[in-house]
Amino acid sequence: MAEKKLPDAETVGEELQNVQVSPTGIRVEVNDKLSKVIFKRNYDTSTEYKIVERKAKKTKSGKVKAKVTTNYTVINENGEVKLTEFDRAVLSVCISEQKAGNRYTTINMIFRALTGRVGEVAVVPYPKQRDEIEKSIKRLMGTIVDFKNLGGALKELGYTTSVEDGNIKASSLLPAMLLDIKINGQEVKDVLYFDRESPLLALAEKKNQIVRYPAELLDVPDQNNTPLIISLKTYVLRRVAEIKAHKMTPTITFDDVFKKCGIGEANRHKKIDARESVLKLFEHLRNKNFITSYEVVKRGVNVYAINFTYNSKGQL
Repeated sequence: MAEKKLPDAETVGEELQNVQVSPTGIRVEVNDKLSKVIFKRNYDTSTEYKIVERKAKKTKSGKVKAKVTTNYTVINENGEVKLTEFDRAVLSVCISEQKAGNRYTTINMIFRALTGRVGEVAVVPYPKQRDEIEKSIKRLMGTIVDFKNLGGALKELGYTTSVEDGNIKASSLLPAMLLDIKINGQEVKDVLYFDRESPLLALAEKKNQIVRYPAELLDVPDQNNTPLIISLKTYVLRRVAEIKAHKMTPTITFDDVFKKCGIGEANRHKKIDARESVLKLFEHLRNKNFITSYEVVKRGVNVYAINFTYNSKGQL
């Protein structure tokens, strides 16, 4: 992850007025353990956290899985940091654009990607939706992960690292600038300019722990794209893509979905609405042939999980 020299304001203006941005239709999701952990915890900036991964090693008595620990802290000028599944969805859109070769995106483009309507220029967020995306961008830009022993941990896990990514010490989760400037002669507010990769992308690529799926799968009919609905759809679709990619047990529990999306302690009515949204997503995935079938699993009278089947041919 070579550091790129930041352009001055005049150069950025010249680049933006000449650049053609073609948003990608493929969602790229970083899916290593760090990415999973970073978005499910409330962070106290005075506390050091650990991620424990396991590496198979040969010993005289056979193979054992040795523990490899990465220590890190999370810093934000606002003090306590709470990153959500919605923040992860916004970051995944930005990472997808970077992987497609785009150095620029806009809040409108991010909204279309979050809702699966990439390229539909008439689709724009309502003021509240726009505000939530902008707040998430600033939260991601302002959150710094400070690694204590990343290079050593990667080496222990057996990954070959370059000088840059093997020695990442600290980085913003979303290294970027927000600009008000012209693109192709038109005034555009809050253009997002990526000045380098997210450290989560650099590390997930090093581990080859990335999943992909068509962004259009997020365009579920008759859904109001609130931050919660976007979080539910993105989390569940990422899990389905992960299960398909790694041939895992094709079951997703509602308790896990609710917990990851921040409504584990919500009232019954909110969970019922969320469950209906997830079921609409699975129906949509079946109609789009991303899965072949699904069924609701009950424990007693309570809805517990969804099992699904899929055709493994022709996957991304």
